[in-house]
Amino acid sequence: SPICWSLGPPFFRFTRVGSMVFLVHDISDVPVDLSKLANFLKWKATTAACFTSMVLIWLVTRLYVLPFVIYKSVLFESWLVCANGYIPPIYHVMYKPV
Repeated sequence: SPICWSLGPPFFRFTRVGSMVFLVHDISDVPVDLSKLANFLKWKATTAACFTSMVLIWLVTRLYVLPFVIYKSVLFESWLVCANGYIPPIYHVMYKPV
């Protein structure tokens, strides 16, 4: 969960994973804010375009990037970080349950 990856970096070196999860979760906030601004300015077409882009970005990042890129990397490629000596091998075991 994102809470584990936000609290885990100092102890289990989850910084890379946590930053990618936060990026994926927060990237769709930009069109939301632009949509709110356009709605405040009564720009209906811009509001609809920003909302549509937010939905598309949310779908791509949450349903494709998060499970098939980030989680796949954590589950199947995190041993490379241990093999290169960046983190101790004991921490590789910590990636799996999270």
